[in-house]
Amino acid sequence: MRIGDDLFLQSISTIQPTRSRLDMTIDDDTQNKAPEALFKNIFQDSWNAYEEASAVSKEMTAQLVTGQLEDFPGYLIAGEKSSMLFELNINMRTKVLDAYSEIMRFQV
Repeated sequence: MRIGDDLFLQSISTIQPTRSRLDMTIDDDTQNKAPEALFKNIFQDSWNAYEEASAVSKEMTAQLVTGQLEDFPGYLIAGEKSSMLFELNINMRTKVLDAYSEIMRFQV
């Protein structure tokens, strides 16, 4: 027996647009732009998604502090979404830096 909305499905549905936006960026830009522009667009879109999620989380935190928040599970989901997108950005940056340092070790 389930009471209320399924929070897992709700959180997946909020993250899915970010993933599809990244996939769409890769598909649309691969033929028209240089690789550095492609990477820049992917990172910029990912960072913009994080900033949007962070703004929502901050707004909901302000509502929680003032006692105006009615959707506590939504608050938890917004905070977790923001955290996951931040970790995604950090991991992407780390992978790119690792790849760069590996390329710099190549002997010409």
